[in-house]
Amino acid sequence: MTDALADSGQALPPTPEAGEVLVASSWVLQSPHEFVQDFGHAARRAKYQVGLETMQFEDTPDVEQVFGGLVQAKENGVQDVRFHYDRVALKHIRTPEIDGEGVSSAYIVLGKTALHGGAKNKFALRQANLQRMQLVHQLESHGIADPANKKRGHRKILSHNHIKAAFVDDEAWFGTMGLRGIDFNLSNFMMKVTDPYFVGAIKEVFEESEETELGEDKVFPKYDANGNVETKLMLDAGVRGRSVIFEQAQAMAKSLEPGDEFIFISQWPPVEGIVGKLVYGDLIDLLSAKTLEGTKGTYLMSREEDLHPTKKGSRYLQRKAKEMEARDPNMTAINLDRSTHAKAFLIKRADGSREVLFGSHNLSKWTVRNGTRELAMWTRDPQIIDQIESFLDSVQKEATQP
Repeated sequence: MTDALADSGQALPPTPEAGEVLVASSWVLQSPHEFVQDFGHAARRAKYQVGLETMQFEDTPDVEQVFGGLVQAKENGVQDVRFHYDRVALKHIRTPEIDGEGVSSAYIVLGKTALHGGAKNKFALRQANLQRMQLVHQLESHGIADPANKKRGHRKILSHNHIKAAFVDDEAWFGTMGLRGIDFNLSNFMMKVTDPYFVGAIKEVFEESEETELGEDKVFPKYDANGNVETKLMLDAGVRGRSVIFEQAQAMAKSLEPGDEFIFISQWPPVEGIVGKLVYGDLIDLLSAKTLEGTKGTYLMSREEDLHPTKKGSRYLQRKAKEMEARDPNMTAINLDRSTHAKAFLIKRADGSREVLFGSHNLSKWTVRNGTRELAMWTRDPQIIDQIESFLDSVQKEATQP
């Protein structure tokens, strides 16, 4: 690992051998609105560098601070201001509730809307798409967005850049939220990072998203005072069939013992069998085997009607999840009051130790097979885990309120 990093020119991670006394990093878990306000203000006072990366985005009042901050930074004379988005970002648009009609959605085909699901407010969708294209033209005219970045070179048709990350000078963010209006109504979070090593790692990940050729998956570790890896940021570069993040989730699942507990939250509900293997590979089957042996498992899921884009699909997934719960006394599946886009896998062991994996990855095998670019963190750092556990507690309490 060290030799490979040295050969690539990447900065070596701090290690106890270097004589450094490592202290707890500074981490702040933020809600979607806290993130856009914080990033927007930081971008407006930036001195030398601003970067933003997301899969999808729209021009809504909720994200005005974000894109306004990018433009203001450029107008303030900051030379390095960049925005990356995935190639599918401009092919889908949504509008919020209009006159009680609910949410309208559409795919964009040759600049025209092709309605699918939701309400049929075609005029609103066209206006929303036009407004977003005006934003794109503004960003391109300022040299902030480059149309070439969304093409992702020779990557396969189903491969996407699913990373959500940002940085301003010496602070950075990563997490689960996109930049659409709907993302502010879902349970989402972003982790603010001020540790210099991990800020540098996020910037390195950002730089690689502009490269045409696929790179290698990467792990950025940091050690505790005893020489053990305490925290590591993991990048899936987007190679089909390969994922260091998914491998970490499998290793965590295999390590579970009777008396341990886990909480699993993802965009997709837990399902076993053929459908489960299509989505999660063997991860859910593995977790089910562990709960049957005595591990306590809790799955936090979206509202029943939002488990799938179609009503029939939602009913099927809800039924399968509840069938699992009915035959396993150690497994609980909870529908949340708000649909979720958060992704986290928290383990609380019988001996009191904890570890958590969180980030953009849904921990689904589907994304691994197609070669999806993802960013996630595994850690035993109690400062980070306390915040993730508090977030999971809060969304669970929403579902249990009378």
